[in-house]
Amino acid sequence: MSALPLLDKPLSLDVLRGLGTTNGLYTVLFGWLFGMTIWQPFFGATIAHRALNKPSFATLQHKTWPVYFQLSTALSASCIYLLYRADPGVFNSLFALRAGGLLSVGSLLAVFVGQATNWLVLGPMTSRLLYERDTLEKGEKKGSETDEAVKALTKRFLWIHGVSSIANLFAFFAVVAHALYIGQAGPF
Repeated sequence: MSALPLLDKPLSLDVLRGLGTTNGLYTVLFGWLFGMTIWQPFFGATIAHRALNKPSFATLQHKTWPVYFQLSTALSASCIYLLYRADPGVFNSLFALRAGGLLSVGSLLAVFVGQATNWLVLGPMTSRLLYERDTLEKGEKKGSETDEAVKALTKRFLWIHGVSSIANLFAFFAVVAHALYIGQAGPF
């Protein structure tokens, strides 16, 4: 007899139906979140930056990052819901600052808050600042006043972009912490 479930059972419809559990759904959703959190900032954006010219890269980033933040927000919220559904006491453990609560639902809440903030606040702010800067740069008026305005917009953009990057990095560490936790304790 194997320690792995289903290893000794023949494949059947009953076995396949049995895969549709909350645990299975949670594993798929969290795996999706984990993969996205690693791929988009560390690989996808880096590859695009190296392969595309600046205008094409900017257009691609403007289209992909909001989708990434939306999906991360939705997936982390779904995982939080499934954890709560499996054990409503998980929030009590979080509020009592217990390791299990912090590493299970707390880490997912950190992802949710960081990515929702990026999606709803910081992302639109950076897009607006880039649009304003591009409008000034392409405008008919040139001179020191326009240059100073472009510099001010660039400085503000870099600051907000930095905050956004830190929030995304924080979400990455939270996802990794959660993955290590469920690797040890299991999702439920």
